[in-house]
Amino acid sequence: MHKIKLFSLLIPTLSILLLIPNLYAKEPDLINSKEQVMLVALDRLEENKSLPPAIQTGAWGFKKGRLYAEIYTKYYWHKYELDSKGHKKRWAYGGRYSEIRTELKLEYGLTNRYTLMLYAPYKEARWKDDFQKRTQKGLVEIWPGVKYLLFMEPFSCAIQARAKLPLDYDEHAVPALGRHQIDAEFKILTAQNWSRLPGYTKLEFGFRERNEEPTNEIPYFFELGYNLNPNLILKTTIDGQKGLTHRGQIAESWTKGTFGPIIKITDAFNLEFGYGNTFAGKNTSAGQEVYFSASSVW
Repeated sequence: MHKIKLFSLLIPTLSILLLIPNLYAKEPDLINSKEQVMLVALDRLEENKSLPPAIQTGAWGFKKGRLYAEIYTKYYWHKYELDSKGHKKRWAYGGRYSEIRTELKLEYGLTNRYTLMLYAPYKEARWKDDFQKRTQKGLVEIWPGVKYLLFMEPFSCAIQARAKLPLDYDEHAVPALGRHQIDAEFKILTAQNWSRLPGYTKLEFGFRERNEEPTNEIPYFFELGYNLNPNLILKTTIDGQKGLTHRGQIAESWTKGTFGPIIKITDAFNLEFGYGNTFAGKNTSAGQEVYFSASSVW
C-alpha cells in the first residue's frame, strides 16, 4: 500500500517535469522568445559577481554544461529533547548525542532549464549515557533528483523532484544512522535578488511522501542574505519540517535557525561557515550545530 502511494506521487511528478517543454510545442516563436529571455537572465546571474556559486543553487541555476560541487561538514550535538508539548528537557540517564556529518552535493546543468542533482551524506554518530557508549558510521543514503527552471523574471522560480534511496546500514543500531525507507519529495523553489539593496531572499516549500511510518513530511526553508562587500555575504536561514500522520495531524516537527558568513575567494569558489540551533518543535531533539562548506562551479 505504501509503495503504491509513493510511486503514485513520484511518477506523475517526474512526468510533469519531462513534459513541461511540450506544453508550448505549437508556439515555437513563443518558446524561442522565452528561452532567449531566460538565457539573458542566466547570463546576468553568472556575471553578477556579488552572488557566489553557493547562492546560485536552489531556484537559481547554472547554464548548460556547468557543474556545481560542494563539500559540507557539520558537527551536531544535543542533550535535550523537545517533548510533545514543545517543552525542552534533558534526555533520560544523562543521554548525549553527537554526530559529524559530511555531505557531497552536485548539480549539473543538463540544459539551461534542466538541472540534474545528487546529494550523498556520510555520518559518524555517537550516543553516550550512564549505561553505554556507542558509535555508528557509514554512508547513509543518496538523493538523485531533477530540477526544472520555470522562469527568472520578475523573480526566479523552479520545481524540483528527488528521491531518497537508503543504503546498507542497520536502522535498529544505537545510535541509528537514519530510517531505512524510500522517500519521494517535490518542492517549489523561489529566489529574488533585491533591486535597491545588495541582498537576496529564497523561499522553498514542499511535500515528502515516505514509504513507511511514522509520518509524511512538509519541509520549508527561508534564506536571507546581505552583501557587506563584494566578497562577503552574511546569511541567515530558517529551516524546518512538519511530520504528518495519515490523518493529517502533526506528529513531530522542528524549526532550526542558522547564521554565518559566505566568503568569496574567487568568482567560482567560496567558503562558508556558521552556527545553527533547533529552537522550536515537538517530539524531536533540541540540537545545536556548527558547519563549514567549500563550493565551486566549473
